[in-house]
Amino acid sequence: MAKTKAPLKGRRPLPQKAAAVISGVEKKAVPFAPVAGAGVAAAAAKHKKPADTGNEAAPFAPEVADSGAALAEITGLTPLFPVSEGKRPVLVLASASARRLQILQQIGAVPQHIHAPNIDETPKRGEHPRSLAKRLAREKAETARQAVRQVPGLEKALILAADTVVAVGRTILPKAETEEEARDCLRLLSGRTHKVYTAVSLVSARDKIHHRLSESRVRFALLRSKTIAAYLASQEWQGKAGGYAVQGRAGNFILRLVGSYSAIVGLDMAGTYDLLLAQNYPLFEVWQNNPLC
Repeated sequence: MAKTKAPLKGRRPLPQKAAAVISGVEKKAVPFAPVAGAGVAAAAAKHKKPADTGNEAAPFAPEVADSGAALAEITGLTPLFPVSEGKRPVLVLASASARRLQILQQIGAVPQHIHAPNIDETPKRGEHPRSLAKRLAREKAETARQAVRQVPGLEKALILAADTVVAVGRTILPKAETEEEARDCLRLLSGRTHKVYTAVSLVSARDKIHHRLSESRVRFALLRSKTIAAYLASQEWQGKAGGYAVQGRAGNFILRLVGSYSAIVGLDMAGTYDLLLAQNYPLFEVWQNNPLC
């Protein structure tokens, strides 16, 4: 067993190893994938662990009819109405997160396409966690826009991107990729209040980028060593900002939460709702035609 490093306490702004985890320099661009058709499950798998095919995204796959079954393959959800009805603007989600897909479906906006862009997520020297979240969401939106606008029929598609940053003070926690990193994160969060910044950027049909930022405060209980060990064994921490998932077993650790729960999960519902309505996305029509009860 590898020797455990000291906890993250006191590291500012970000440990070199953690910065490497966040940077994603070695990650490859995830190709476009329609939220439809038999090939989506394979595309979703690529989102989870992108194949080493170079930095250029693969050609956009054409949309096909069976959107309901395909989206269910990825998230267990069903789109609110078929893509083929053409009653809504085309929406592209610039993220491979199934959690963000679920939140969008709850809002009433299921994207027709997914494209997770490859960007360098390394924090700049002295960059505040709030500024980092805003910058990364914008860069993801801009990078996705460059690819999306080259696809026939998507010249006016809406493009939604988001980024979540977990921080204790100005110390930015990594998206844990190893058990050692997750353990360090949990030790730092134990018994403390931390902040979660989630930024959302939406590219309009006129190529203007609109933004929302959510700031939440989360208080963790004091975590014993055996609690941390059990949580690490669950593997739930993998790829999570701060090394935990609020919607999972880590919810047991939270004594107090002030702010947006959905933003901590990965996408601020209220902010995204406002952005979509401002672009005339027919959310109310969706709600009226597709009651949840």
